[in-house]
Amino acid sequence: MKLVFILLGIGETIVSRCLMTSMDYYRLRFNNENVAFYTSLSMYTSTLLFGTLLLIFQHSLSLHLQLFSSLIGLITTYAFCPLVAFLLPTPLGLSIYYLLIFLNGGFKIMGYQSAIGYSQLFIKDQFGVYFLTGTGISGVLAFLLRVIALFTIYDLNYSLILYFTFTLVLQILVYISIY
Repeated sequence: MKLVFILLGIGETIVSRCLMTSMDYYRLRFNNENVAFYTSLSMYTSTLLFGTLLLIFQHSLSLHLQLFSSLIGLITTYAFCPLVAFLLPTPLGLSIYYLLIFLNGGFKIMGYQSAIGYSQLFIKDQFGVYFLTGTGISGVLAFLLRVIALFTIYDLNYSLILYFTFTLVLQILVYISIY
């Protein structure tokens, strides 16, 4: 059960970490130097907003449904970001990208809160420790992916494919471990 919560911690945070790691791609696609700043702003604004709303409406959905919805939402919004950047590298595409990031932040906080609540149901003596360990591991994994991409892959498109594939495989592992 401990491994499940470590994987859940990785799965809930690897998407945003890989998204932030791939900022070079989005900066070049949208030809905008401020993409990283506004991406962070969009994500953290939605985290604050959705986090507050979830406290109010948390009893409307079960933890299991919140967790499942957040994982699906995270990977879906993450998948559409590079598609929008590739197909629509215009100001409209940039606006759609920021909207996707805003939604991604909402799914992130929903998953984060429900995962910690879910872990408390199973591992009462060490509240969320394994989940939080997983979030730390996801940071290390994103860093290692960045190092691999910088030293072996010189094309930003292929780097993005590496980040996305790695994230997708991890999310599948999380789904399998939970269900």
